Amino acid sequence: MIRLGIFLLAIFAIEFVAAPGQVPAGAFLASALRDPGVAGATGLVDFRMQTNPQLSRLERVELRTETNRFELQRQEYLTRFSVNGRYEKRRYRELQQRETALLQAEGQQQLHKALADRYALIAENRKIRNILPLRQELNVLYNDRVIVLRQLWAAGVKTEMDDLMKAEYDLDELSMRQMEDSAALRTLNLQMALALSVQQIEGVDTTGQIHPLQLRAVLGLNSTPGLVDPVEQEYTAKIQNLQMEYRLEKAESDQVLDFFQMRYANRPNEPWRNDVALSLGFRLPYSGSGKAKMAETVIEQQEAKLDLDLHRRERAHLLQKAALQLESLEKQFIRQQQMLSEREQAYDLQAILAQGPDGVLALLQHREAQIKRRIRLEEIASEMMETYLLILDVSGRLSAQPLVNHLSAGLEGI
Repeated sequence: MIRLGIFLLAIFAIEFVAAPGQVPAGAFLASALRDPGVAGATGLVDFRMQTNPQLSRLERVELRTETNRFELQRQEYLTRFSVNGRYEKRRYRELQQRETALLQAEGQQQLHKALADRYALIAENRKIRNILPLRQELNVLYNDRVIVLRQLWAAGVKTEMDDLMKAEYDLDELSMRQMEDSAALRTLNLQMALALSVQQIEGVDTTGQIHPLQLRAVLGLNSTPGLVDPVEQEYTAKIQNLQMEYRLEKAESDQVLDFFQMRYANRPNEPWRNDVALSLGFRLPYSGSGKAKMAETVIEQQEAKLDLDLHRRERAHLLQKAALQLESLEKQFIRQQQMLSEREQAYDLQAILAQGPDGVLALLQHREAQIKRRIRLEEIASEMMETYLLILDVSGRLSAQPLVNHLSAGLEGI
């Protein structure tokens, strides 16, 4: 076990040396298996399986004594054995199995949540990292525009003062936006470092990430009909657990034999004769409190079934809505790419530049529009990735076994 731990640590160290400052996406996603919630749920399941509670055949042993004329020689003794029925023991064992299955379903949901959180962090980190350089290009362009407008104003060339004010305002607003993005990126890096239980990292390496136009194809090729998401698994396990509780309560109510006992009484005046008696106790087929408990269990079971049905309806609606949204975003992405290419080739930039000051401002306007189109393209790609992850999340494929990196083009295993 120690050698295995050293081996895993060595591999972990090699991965970090291979990409200094950045964590491979697969390694970051694998940290979900070490998430405190997941580890706690797994430990609880293991502890329950090791403890393995069982219902013994003998429920209780009672020893009673009674005096006769306050003479010790006439003391009477009674031993009573209360028992559990055979069906009661079986139902209790089945209930423990259902309890373990419920804990396992809760643990699977914890793993699903941990993975969803990490996927969201990677997607948001990638979005900001891709947009920040574009905003910096836009910042340089706005600086150039402000410089050109100031020079034109100083040279007495006809220009509008409000154009200069607007350019300065745009530059200030963009600088503030860049500060917000940088702060958000630092926060994301801190969250990812906490998820890895390290001091700091410089982001996640998303090299080889799936292209936005491949998302729908991947969803179609790797569809798994009949896959149940972790929430539905938990609802199903809860319903089965309530069914076992009902059966256990019914087995207790239907039990016939209640106890058997042995009584012994000494007869001091007749040394060769003692009073020994055996007796059995039987339950009549009536249990008021048992019926009430069974009725409460049936009500809870019905509530759980209604919650499960509602969850299935909402899940189907969300998946249908997300699929339509992803299709629409894909069309927008393709159209945005086309517009970016068309506008780049639509003008003779050298001819525009030769027009003097007006040409310089027009060229800056053209570059600004192109950079904004590239930013919008990244925003659409990010929205597509969020919708893609939402489909994986709601469908349950995000944590389906075996675990894979759904962000990589090759869907490598985690």
